[in-house]
Amino acid sequence: MRLALVLLLALSIGVADEARVLARLLDSPDAAVRAAAAHALDAEGLEAAPLLERLEREVTTPDARALLANLFTARRGELRARPAETLLAWAGRLGPPAQWRLGVGRSSAGRPILYFDAATLSARVGGIERLAVLEYLVCVEVPGDGLAGKGYESLAAMKAAEWEALRARIGPTAKLHLRWRGARPGAVALLDALPWALPVEEEAGVRIGGNHDERANGLLPPHETALQVGVEVE
Repeated sequence: MRLALVLLLALSIGVADEARVLARLLDSPDAAVRAAAAHALDAEGLEAAPLLERLEREVTTPDARALLANLFTARRGELRARPAETLLAWAGRLGPPAQWRLGVGRSSAGRPILYFDAATLSARVGGIERLAVLEYLVCVEVPGDGLAGKGYESLAAMKAAEWEALRARIGPTAKLHLRWRGARPGAVALLDALPWALPVEEEAGVRIGGNHDERANGLLPPHETALQVGVEVE
């Protein structure tokens, strides 16, 4: 309802298309106008997700992009609380960029996947070449303690809040996936990339067994790359 009212009021700017109207409002130099448009979108909840996807292509200002980032984050939280069939439906409705922003996807077998943000590490960590002694899938970033001593043997690092969200989803039979921009295919099952992996959730992160030298493994993402770790949802 709030979104309809905002669009009705916005007709005065002479743009009829919904996404273009909202993009103009989000790009406005007036902070109150930007806030009103964002509030209207937020009130629509998850149903606004396809429109957010379109708006990312329409807006032109840093302020608008920051507002959209916040809206995507809120929708991601909603999706994480939904059952498997809802996740699967949304994964089918959205394009790859929005699936990434919302942390949702589908396995090659059509199972819904929830994704959690991480990032691979630099070429050398603690004086050791990355992937030379791989033991952890991800290690958690501990405030004031860096990577808690696990960085040199980890594929990637994950912020503490995102780690807690992933941790709540990992069980002894969890099926894990990796995806990053430019990956071929778009997502890689962990057991395809690392057949020896036996994921075990620990305080420091997800240990997968090792130490294995995986420097020549072409199925793993490169250095310093945004990564998402996915868990199939039953």
